[in-house]
Amino acid sequence: MKIFILCPLPEEQKPINEYIRLKETKIINWTMLSKKKYTSYLRFLYQTIFIFILLIIVLTTTPCFFLTKSCFENTLNIWNSIISSFPYPRTMLVEIFLNINQWSLLIFLIIFCLCFFFWWELSKNLKKSYLLYEEGSWYEIQRWEKPLFLIKNDRLLDIRRIKNIKKRMFYTVGGIIFLSIVFNYF
Repeated sequence: MKIFILCPLPEEQKPINEYIRLKETKIINWTMLSKKKYTSYLRFLYQTIFIFILLIIVLTTTPCFFLTKSCFENTLNIWNSIISSFPYPRTMLVEIFLNINQWSLLIFLIIFCLCFFFWWELSKNLKKSYLLYEEGSWYEIQRWEKPLFLIKNDRLLDIRRIKNIKKRMFYTVGGIIFLSIVFNYF
């Protein structure tokens, strides 16, 4: 730690501090949960996105969304006319459900890609034997060579923690893409 104290990098640019910051960030730290909590959080996140999109669709397609009795009747008439215009109303409802599901999976995938990007960047910085930093302005980039024990510690952290997180997220993204294809074509 003494050598890291002599490190000229600003505190927020040190890889270990980046790791601690990602670990404490509520938007990203759920990727480090145990398997059971991780899957339940994924389910919760997907359901939240799905309900949010469903609410947006309902609120944008209804004129005044049940404010008065006449608005309620008008809304029912609009929905009945939409459903009755299709020869198979149940097919239309399934189609609406699948479209909402596709949008939910797309937003879910975007969130996952953002989280994966943060972990990937941190992993890249931990694997390097040097760090680039700025002292004063953008044109004064300096290079600091890590000491050997710090390189070992950083690579150990990458292999033991971050590699497993990235692998789990990679498999989850593969599952999301697979579900998207299945729901789209069947």
